[in-house]
Amino acid sequence: DVESTWLLLFSLDLRVRMDVAVDVTHAGAARGEVMHMINAGSFRFVGADGDAAPMVVLDARDGAHDVAQLIVEGVRTAATFVHAVKPVLVNVGPLTGGEAVTAVR
Repeated sequence: DVESTWLLLFSLDLRVRMDVAVDVTHAGAARGEVMHMINAGSFRFVGADGDAAPMVVLDARDGAHDVAQLIVEGVRTAATFVHAVKPVLVNVGPLTGGEAVTAVR
């Protein structure tokens, strides 16, 4: 019994190879087909005629496509500046593995 306005059919976990080019568009990154979709009343509304339907991809481009493109961004360092009215000790650990530098004035 579905009570929601959406239904998760599947999810993907993507892993980026270390040798992939960064900051460029990789066309044809993923494609797929839906073989069958059947509702609760056993009505087959995709694949009813025996043909699979291409998956629909919503990526950075406008509109829906049947082949995905992917842009892999290079690792960038992010920083945050925070000012406190009173001196505060903060637990700081950079994600880059570098040393944490803190000061209380």
